[in-house]
Amino acid sequence: LFKYTEGKPTNVKFFDVATARYSSTMIDISFFLLLNSSPQVRQAHLEDLLTIYHQALSTAVPGTTVPSLEDIKEEFSKKALYGFMHCSFFLPIMFFDENPFSDFDSICESEEEMAQGHLAVGGDAGTKLLSDMVEELVERGCLTMQHSFLKSR
Repeated sequence: LFKYTEGKPTNVKFFDVATARYSSTMIDISFFLLLNSSPQVRQAHLEDLLTIYHQALSTAVPGTTVPSLEDIKEEFSKKALYGFMHCSFFLPIMFFDENPFSDFDSICESEEEMAQGHLAVGGDAGTKLLSDMVEELVERGCLTMQHSFLKSR
């Protein structure tokens, strides 16, 4: 989507419907922050970033009730797992020098080989980054027993 001034583009807004869904905005925000900031930045500034988001949201829609800052922080904690799941796909690929999937079909003869290939993408650096992210989310209280796929029903 482009904004034009005197017939010339002066601004652009990107619109991505690849994962169009009706859900909590914190799913997208957690994905954005986890993918695009270092653990050090999140450690030092996550609360600041969520505060800035809250302030911007409050001024962008005057007269509309927006969630409190505490509600936003709580929702981030609840939805960070979703952001991590998206990161677990994209971050390893970002560590790869070339497209890891360009010749996947011809290389992999079985589903097992394909699964192993996906696990190898990103190498040790990708694995470390994701394991550190899990540790960070556990320390923040974002991953708890409520997220366990093994808990009894």
